[in-house]
Amino acid sequence: MEEYELSSTRLKLPIPHPLLKDVVMFPIFGPFDFQPIYPHVYVDQPCGSSVILGANIFSVGIVGAAPFITFGDKVSVFIDVDGVLLKGETREIDEKGRKVFIGNGIAMSGRTGFFSSKSGVGVQMTERVWNTPSLNNVLNGKLFLQHLPSLLCAHNLQVREGMTVLDMCSAPGGKTTHVGSLMNNKGKIFAFDKSKGKIKLIQKACESQGLTIVEALAMDSTKILSKPSENEKEQSSPSSSTPNSNKTFPPCSFDRILLDPPCTGLGQRPRFSDTISVVEVQSAPSYQKKLFSVAVELLKPDGVLVYSTCTINPEENEGVVSYALTNFPFIELLPPVLSLGESGLDGFGLSDAQRKMCQRFDPSAELNTIGFFIARFRKRPA
Repeated sequence: MEEYELSSTRLKLPIPHPLLKDVVMFPIFGPFDFQPIYPHVYVDQPCGSSVILGANIFSVGIVGAAPFITFGDKVSVFIDVDGVLLKGETREIDEKGRKVFIGNGIAMSGRTGFFSSKSGVGVQMTERVWNTPSLNNVLNGKLFLQHLPSLLCAHNLQVREGMTVLDMCSAPGGKTTHVGSLMNNKGKIFAFDKSKGKIKLIQKACESQGLTIVEALAMDSTKILSKPSENEKEQSSPSSSTPNSNKTFPPCSFDRILLDPPCTGLGQRPRFSDTISVVEVQSAPSYQKKLFSVAVELLKPDGVLVYSTCTINPEENEGVVSYALTNFPFIELLPPVLSLGESGLDGFGLSDAQRKMCQRFDPSAELNTIGFFIARFRKRPA
């Protein structure tokens, strides 16, 4: 077990979660007072975020570097926050762009190799301003990295073996695989996403975890509800229904539904800049409500629906919950399985009792997580 020096004490990692037996925690330490004293290397934002979460720098993420860097040289790494550099540039970012220093490392190839290679590590990080253990090739098939609020979603579903579960917006698959593991790989999970490329990520995640009960398909979840004619209603039973060849589903098809819809992502960390427009912020709740409307139809009586986002925007969180309770009187809020986080915000149509049944995670709160929101619903039997 790895040990880290922190405030003159030694902290052993990983830390078992005191309440969730399938969870171990890896804190991020920092900031450390390293200085950028070596030739510069610039990386894009996704690469920089991965470094803070424990990764090394792959060549594909490098956008610029000082001239004459050779294998084994020490380098100082910065994030090109505003994307001002063209691939392969040698110049420093000046006052026309923003940069963030994230640490020092060792070049694993010469400068030319940074930009000619499409794979492989370009810089091995040795001094990180923010440090967390890398889980690369650690217990492959047994670990899946998630933020703490995200992994509460699967627990809030309270799945059992043999259930039929729908993950409406599944990519990249972390929550799907967690649900599958809690079901002991017994039952059926339908995992949908609109992007065919993202479906491959879900399939890869399931393969790495040895899950065989997941059917991942490129589907628009706003279009998966089938409405049988009156004659078909008389001949079929929703409780025993199965999807037709077009992968649409009749009402009351699922025991559990997870709806983690596309959102503005304003709770994500690390976050160096925002490119979300006002129009996108204003339009997000409309699509989320459309997905929710499909979800409540597909849920079986007495079934559980978990709604979650990784944004702190109340219109996408408390606002959607208020809309759901107003427009679908046959559903009710349930308290969370585990009392972590804070209550929902006041002023968005929820009573005090309803707010207390929501879970809101604020990045500035003591728990120090990403921004996240979870609400748990039950469909009352007819």
